Amino acid sequence: MPSPTSSSAYSSSPGGPPRAHRLLAYSHHPGINYDVSLPIPYITTSYRGFSFSEAAVLPHAPFLLLHIPHHPWPISVHPSFNRQYVTAHDVFNAIYYSLRHSVTPVEMKAIPSRKDLERVRAAYEMRCRRFGDQHAYNAEKQKGVKRVDFLRGHTRFVGLAPSAHGAWILHLS
Repeated sequence: MPSPTSSSAYSSSPGGPPRAHRLLAYSHHPGINYDVSLPIPYITTSYRGFSFSEAAVLPHAPFLLLHIPHHPWPISVHPSFNRQYVTAHDVFNAIYYSLRHSVTPVEMKAIPSRKDLERVRAAYEMRCRRFGDQHAYNAEKQKGVKRVDFLRGHTRFVGLAPSAHGAWILHLS
């Protein structure tokens, strides 16, 4: 298993510009297969040596701020387990739980167009229908629209890329 600073896991040296772990780095062929609308155990990768306890970025970061293009809420990522740096697990945990926040009526009214509102509602309906039986569907429906619904079906993780302002861009397709 590579160490968090091994050259097989990162495309730059620890002292270079910020880089995501190669399996978390933005790519048209991501090394991680994950639909962010699903719980974390659904993450898969074909890379056998990958550990979720590996550093998410180099140089090691004590905090990450993720932005999703056209999504109004940034995602704050903090280290867990008294670590000094953010791990891959911390990133996926923060993404999952941040997207589970309920949307307020004020936030719903801030949707810029009727077409966008219809797309959010369609994503909400589709998410609720995935629960299968009528009881589970109704229970999820009562919880209301979540931030994940604002992704309008673009829920496939394709990686992280550093932004010009020190934050990170979370790319989804």
